[in-house]
Amino acid sequence: MKTLHLEARKGDVILLHACAHNPTGADLTREQWKTVASLCKELGLFAIFDMAYQGFAPGDLSHDAWPIAHFFDRSDIEFFVAQSFSKNFGLYGERVGVLHLVTA
Repeated sequence: MKTLHLEARKGDVILLHACAHNPTGADLTREQWKTVASLCKELGLFAIFDMAYQGFAPGDLSHDAWPIAHFFDRSDIEFFVAQSFSKNFGLYGERVGVLHLVTA
């Protein structure tokens, strides 16, 4: 996050994995997500969430959606969520998904 704070410029787009980061499987903590949201607002960044593995890491759909809900609840940050359902529905190789657009 230090690099983001030092190098990001207003209008930059940041691609984030909402959960079950591919390839590491790592997730940010809620405090880290709060910091990312604050940096997006402070620096004027546009976040695009890639959400292909909801429920795969902890097995909890709501837990994995928390970063999205946090950004939404702030209501002062615009962002997109590219959400794939192919893996959740067991339709590997198919393209099932949705693009959510959240505007302030």
